Amino acid sequence: MSKFTRSPIIVDKESEIESFVHGANLPRILNNHPWENLDDKEKTKGVNLRLTKADLAKLQYIAENTPFSIQRFVYQFVRQAIDEKIAQLIKQP
Repeated sequence: MSKFTRSPIIVDKESEIESFVHGANLPRILNNHPWENLDDKEKTKGVNLRLTKADLAKLQYIAENTPFSIQRFVYQFVRQAIDEKIAQLIKQP
């Protein structure tokens, strides 16, 4: 068994806690979001959306009677809701 040659780093817990609490009061940085440098055109694996049988039947009816596929129809409204919620969250102090 080898022995460590470096001594452990001693952390001042009080200053670490104060630093953490102080950081909670800082304003949000608006230009540091996880989606900013991602390709908006690249499609990824989706999420499962659990629907009632009635809601799925309604979506199938829409797809059969409009030019929209179920995927396109749902995505249109989900994207709008995402953009609205992000705008709300960014505006929060």
